[in-house]
Amino acid sequence: MRVLHLITPSHVGGAELLVLGIARAQMQQGHVVRVLTKPHAAYESRARKEGVDCAAVPISGKFNVRALQVLREAILQFKPDLVCTHLSSATLWGALAARWCHIPCVAMVHGFNTALCYRFAPLLVCVSEAVAMHMERQGLPRARLRVVHNGIDPVPFEEGPVAELANVPSEAFCVGAAAHLSPKKGFAELVEVALRLEGAHFVIAGEGRMRPWLEEMAQGPLKGRLHLLGFWEDMPALMRRFTVFCLPSLREPFGLVVLEAMAAGKPVVAFRAGGVPEIVVEGETGLLAPAGDVQAMAACLRRLQQDATLCKRLGAAGRERVRRCFTMERAFANLQRVFDEAVACHKSGTAVCE
Repeated sequence: MRVLHLITPSHVGGAELLVLGIARAQMQQGHVVRVLTKPHAAYESRARKEGVDCAAVPISGKFNVRALQVLREAILQFKPDLVCTHLSSATLWGALAARWCHIPCVAMVHGFNTALCYRFAPLLVCVSEAVAMHMERQGLPRARLRVVHNGIDPVPFEEGPVAELANVPSEAFCVGAAAHLSPKKGFAELVEVALRLEGAHFVIAGEGRMRPWLEEMAQGPLKGRLHLLGFWEDMPALMRRFTVFCLPSLREPFGLVVLEAMAAGKPVVAFRAGGVPEIVVEGETGLLAPAGDVQAMAACLRRLQQDATLCKRLGAAGRERVRRCFTMERAFANLQRVFDEAVACHKSGTAVCE
């Protein structure tokens, strides 16, 4: 199968890296794959570094009508059997261009997006049941929605070197977090949690517009206990350094980074929100607090701080859950079934196969 993936990245994050993972998995299965992106030097470089055929075209913006013609030309040139779109702008124009070229299209919904941009895609793959329910509440028929959880390759996270963090004592209770530093990722809440948890060190990997404020906290009330790493290349080594992984997002669509932490054998503490409860089993692979309740999240972390045995038990169970339910192979197989369904429906002239 020839598959054209279309994405309009704003940064190199979860959805962007997932597309490259899907592309690599498809290539290993013998499919011919190309990733089409708007001009984005860091993402193009990352794609080529991973051996993925990547081309850049001027398709930025939801109101860029010129993008429709550009995408039509790109589709006709590559001659795919299927177009798979990712993120809102790519889906709005990509689904229309695919329809114009009479090519089946599947749109992947990576977040809590506005349904308007997805109305022209015949089939939608949602990364969690929470995302599917969000799209359904906006009027999209359930018959057009499929849920395929993301997956990872757990092997790199299981064994290997451990990151060295100069200012974090080796014996310290180390709470790790990794995400784009934006308000929706819950870093203001994480600071509130840190202020309530004496003796713990909080280590954050990532860049974003909240970094200056977080640096103020690291030099002020959390001096010596809050550590900002910026972009960190070797995430497996960093995950192995943490004692616990914390996801403070108030509305996380899925949480690929949670799978990485679990694969590294780390217990997860998170808010009970979005797609996270579909990954983290309360009391089995981690602890969940009510959304936005920083006092409850601090209590969850304190419980783990005081019980090393519980940490190890939850971490081991999390690693096993990833191996069983969230591998890239499993995710790819489920996604490929949707791709095959879309192609079959297109050939038969059926709008949606139920």
